[in-house]
Amino acid sequence: MQTAVRQRIDIPQKPYSESLCSDEWSPTIPFHGTQEEWWEHFHQIEKGQFYPISDVHQRIAQWMDEQK
Repeated sequence: MQTAVRQRIDIPQKPYSESLCSDEWSPTIPFHGTQEEWWEHFHQIEKGQFYPISDVHQRIAQWMDEQK
């Protein structure tokens, strides 16, 4: 019985900040970042547009009505 041999593929690791905006993103290639880079990334997300929960419920109800 033969066993499959996995070949290791050496993928050059880019800093997280460089791979974040890359057009060559692939879900099969992990990206790494420092804790500071992750926190900066989370803070950038938090600065984005958020909807109050009442607006979210209203939008969902409107969408459900449109689906009927």
